[in-house]
Amino acid sequence: MKIPTIQYGIPRSTDTISTPSLPIDSRTMPPIPRFLLPRPFLPSRPSRIFTRNPFCLTRNASTNSKKLKKRAPDKNIKTTSPLSQTGKHFSLIESLGNSNCPAITLYTCHNRKFLLSCYGLSSAMLAWSCYTYHTNIANSRPGLPAWVTKVSWGSIAIMTGMAVAVAYFPTRLIHTIYAHPIPATVSRSASISLTLHRRPILPILPMKRLRVASPGMVTLEEPISPAIRSMAKPVVAEDKRAGWQKVWGKISPTKIFARAMNDISTSGFILMKVEGLGSYRIHKDGWVWERRGLDRIFKVRNAVQI
Repeated sequence: MKIPTIQYGIPRSTDTISTPSLPIDSRTMPPIPRFLLPRPFLPSRPSRIFTRNPFCLTRNASTNSKKLKKRAPDKNIKTTSPLSQTGKHFSLIESLGNSNCPAITLYTCHNRKFLLSCYGLSSAMLAWSCYTYHTNIANSRPGLPAWVTKVSWGSIAIMTGMAVAVAYFPTRLIHTIYAHPIPATVSRSASISLTLHRRPILPILPMKRLRVASPGMVTLEEPISPAIRSMAKPVVAEDKRAGWQKVWGKISPTKIFARAMNDISTSGFILMKVEGLGSYRIHKDGWVWERRGLDRIFKVRNAVQI
């Protein structure tokens, strides 16, 4: 019986290498390792592509996706046309009436220079009246004509009346205006009521309060904040006067009198009439809510249309 032979080794070049033949015995031959056995052919699986979002998975499928058939609804759904949304415009009075604040400041002005000028001028007039009475009436010289006494009494009456009038003028000035919101109801829209604080005859006394039910009861003679018009740029000339001339120009009687008249002038005030309460005045340089808030809330008689 012929025994088969097996060759160990593989030739590395074209040269043939002869190896001795050895007999093969199944009982003495070691088993072949598993990793040396030939692997069966397996078809490649399609790769998967994942997106960044773990909730959104995209698969590269080889087959076409099935089309979903839409099912007709069992019942007809009634649709309504959308309602037209139109924004409601609120006026300044309604905006103030819808506010949550109990009191809103609309106007305030102190007028310190004007008050000092009024009280100073009134005090000077009263002092002059007292001096005239003490000199020409109480301690008159013997042989003084009768007409001097009569003229003194007349001048005292005039100066005292002017002093009282000047001291009474600040009582017609409005110091502060407050607005109190009135919420809207079913029958009426939101509105406001007003509280006017006017000055007393003496600065040490408390403010007088005036209650106004509606802003429609207040009328301004002219607008507080008129439209700003363009003006030419002022040219400032160099002052070439000497030092003593500059000082004298500031303390001269003419300058002092002009400054005093400017402080006591009433040209910066606006007449404000309140139904049932009389006439009052407010200053143009006072602080006004929303800059032109009073011009739009109150009635303005001589408004300029631009």
